[in-house]
Amino acid sequence: MISETYIYKNGNIEVMEMPLTKIAAENFTVFEDIKIPFCEGLNVLVGENGVGKTHIMKLAYAACQASKHDVSFSQKTTMLFRPDQSGIGRLVNRGKSGSNKAMVSVESDTAKIGMTFSTKTRKWDAEINSEEKWEKQMSDLTSVFIPAKEILSNAWNLDAAVKMGNVEFDDTYLDIIAAAKIDICRGANSTVRKKYLDILQKISNGKVTLHEDRFYLKPGTQAKLEFNFMAVDKKQDTGEGIRFVLGRARSKYQSEIYSGAGRIADHAGDRRCTDFCFYT
Repeated sequence: MISETYIYKNGNIEVMEMPLTKIAAENFTVFEDIKIPFCEGLNVLVGENGVGKTHIMKLAYAACQASKHDVSFSQKTTMLFRPDQSGIGRLVNRGKSGSNKAMVSVESDTAKIGMTFSTKTRKWDAEINSEEKWEKQMSDLTSVFIPAKEILSNAWNLDAAVKMGNVEFDDTYLDIIAAAKIDICRGANSTVRKKYLDILQKISNGKVTLHEDRFYLKPGTQAKLEFNFMAVDKKQDTGEGIRFVLGRARSKYQSEIYSGAGRIADHAGDRRCTDFCFYT
């Protein structure tokens, strides 16, 4: 997950404020009881497959999306995990505790949002706490989740197919397609915007363009290429084991794990990273 503002300078990533401070979950999916505090610097989630790294990121993303007045924390969580019959109750951990209730919460410096639900909860009808205050305090927050699997190659008509029930993808894929379709190049580019666009263009060896709801890569002066023609390592960074969060870089967070994760973020060829989540 990458925080509010980040700057690429002299080969290093300099980052600003991390908006989230803590995530807690009880009897939720693979977790019986977990509390994860976030520091203001780079936060790295490391673990074997199946321990819940992506689940933590999806919860954080759902909470950030819930800062919008028209997005419900419980419904967004359901659409990100896609349990059968959209039943959030199926996300209750059925482990040793024997409890049929789950609790999750996400905190920032200024607000907190949480929800509780049980195995008997219908659809996403969870009890949500402090949603109104969360919306008010976090209203200027936007977020993008970049999932592990590259999806732009299959973007054409995907949203309609999902809505019709012909295929099933969780909201991380639909949201990244929607975000990628936004034309951020309209109007005069600010100095800061141009700097970031130049960095992205250098990393991707060209510009990503959208034509008739299909994505293409245009390398320099060459003709555009269908996105699905591109090599996998040009379209995504694949692998297992690491998810990460960027925040403000301060001396007390300058550790080996910070430096290592920074290198991961900096080198597209390193395939140990999978999911990324940007918060702005």
